[in-house]
Amino acid sequence: MPFIATLVITLLFGYIIVYMGRGAHSFFSPSVDLMVVRLDNMEMQQSVPGIIIRHEEVFHAGKDGRIVFDVNEFDRVREGVLVASIRDIEAVDQNERDMAALEQEILNVHAMRHATQTDPQVARVNANLKNRMDRNMHIQMQKNLSEIYALLDTVTRITENRNRMITTESLQVRGDLNREYDFLSAQREENSNDIYATRSGIMSPLIDGFEDNFTPHNMRELSREQVRMNVDIEAIIPGREVADGDAVFKIVGNTWYVATWMPVDMAHDFAVGTERILYLENTSTGRYERLPMRIEHIEPSHRETFVIFQSTRNVIEFMNQRNVNIRITDNVQEGFIIPTTAIATRRFYRIPMTHIHGSEEFFIMHRRDDGIQPIPVTLQQTTETHAYILEETFSLAEGDSISPVDPTEVFHIISDMDIKIVYGVYRTTMNSAQFREIDIEGESLEAGGQILLDPARNPSIRQFDSIVTDAAMVREGQVVR
Repeated sequence: MPFIATLVITLLFGYIIVYMGRGAHSFFSPSVDLMVVRLDNMEMQQSVPGIIIRHEEVFHAGKDGRIVFDVNEFDRVREGVLVASIRDIEAVDQNERDMAALEQEILNVHAMRHATQTDPQVARVNANLKNRMDRNMHIQMQKNLSEIYALLDTVTRITENRNRMITTESLQVRGDLNREYDFLSAQREENSNDIYATRSGIMSPLIDGFEDNFTPHNMRELSREQVRMNVDIEAIIPGREVADGDAVFKIVGNTWYVATWMPVDMAHDFAVGTERILYLENTSTGRYERLPMRIEHIEPSHRETFVIFQSTRNVIEFMNQRNVNIRITDNVQEGFIIPTTAIATRRFYRIPMTHIHGSEEFFIMHRRDDGIQPIPVTLQQTTETHAYILEETFSLAEGDSISPVDPTEVFHIISDMDIKIVYGVYRTTMNSAQFREIDIEGESLEAGGQILLDPARNPSIRQFDSIVTDAAMVREGQVVR
């Protein structure tokens, strides 16, 4: 009996010790919030980049000089309207002063000139003379009427000859002035290049150099790289000096297009000819403007769909940009919704396998001035070509070099190109936080926000897994409760 009693007491005491130890461990383990991963639907405010395409005709300077616009920017102009002039400012200013002085001189000569035979005043005098003689024919009845009218013709001829002699000097002076005026006008034309609109549309002084690259004629052949390239726009301001051949303004049509490559799920229910409500980012205000646009073209591929939208409204509001971000509000997707605070970032050094030494225990050979030093490393992951080592466990720095296994190969210099950033969450297994990599390509990690993970691209987590909601509170392998 004493033996059995002793055994029972020993077992009971051991149980108490284990219980208290587990309780103490739980007491000192951090308390963190967990969440259960579930499939859910989320309305995505996902934006995709696009490129704006217009009917644009660019006009160029015909000479060196300063540009002077005759219409305001974004005014609608008709074909044949004078839009701008390229002027040799000093020559044109002097020419205009000369022309103004000459115009005043011509006005002065016209003010002092004598009447001519074509003036209404002279015509009235002659008519009055003829009428006066007609009314007094009864006094002259004894005379031959033909002689009387011959007298009238003689008087008229004398009057005309007198007027010609009087006005000859004035006409000669005016002719000389007019010839000088014509010479100055021709000289002004030589010093100024007037540019007229060859089509109706909207005048825009905003030039980006891609007006001939992105056109309605070639927009269906645009590549992903072209659609997503960043385009800078230059504004041609009045008074700017330009060179012969420089682009100075363009005339833009009212119809415009937006071309974009978007994920297949965003365009799954699109149909050519239908209208969709898009939200386009206006770079002037930073806001997304609501705009109905008609679907002009659809070209699906494996992961993305090429779409072209068309509109005849609001072209001026987006005239100052070529790039545009596009949102569709009714884009609902299914996946794992997790808070951005649950996402942890880990940094790895990506080292070529040709420079990893050892078979069971691994190390790298650090090339130093005093020789070669072996440094043990822990490989987190390996591929056929590279090994991944956690940054916090890697003792080398950028600029250090390591030797290859094969002495005939070149050594490798550590650089920032060797850094790989991996995103993941901490999944809890048996109260232990385990890092699991996730794919967040194309997602925005806004503070306090949520992201949607595609289950097909994230096999490392599954529905009903428990994950830590604040990744900053734990580390790999840490016990949580």
